[in-house]
Amino acid sequence: MLFVAPNFFNSAEYMHKHFFKKLISCVGMVLLLLVVSVAKGSSLENLAKSLARIRGEVETLQTQLDTEKDKHSSRMSALTSQLADLSVDERRQKLSIEKLQHSLEKWVRMPKRQSNRVRV
Repeated sequence: MLFVAPNFFNSAEYMHKHFFKKLISCVGMVLLLLVVSVAKGSSLENLAKSLARIRGEVETLQTQLDTEKDKHSSRMSALTSQLADLSVDERRQKLSIEKLQHSLEKWVRMPKRQSNRVRV
């Protein structure tokens, strides 16, 4: 019997999609700010401040992504360990069943008088 882990393996894919959506929205904001700033005739200093702020947001998002990756890695390690434990338990159960079947077969094959002695 193979242990099938819940669908946690796709969470990394979800995190990447989520991260890229945020990244695309940040890039969109940068472009919008640049267009608006140029349209208003803002100074280069205002553009630099906006860029610095957006870079800070991207850095924050990267930190969040790294944290989520670490959490995901820890969860996968725990699930791998759990899978190994369950495999060992499964093998023990199979061996126990085999021993019981062997004992039952021996008992069924006993001659009549031996089986009477065992029962008494």
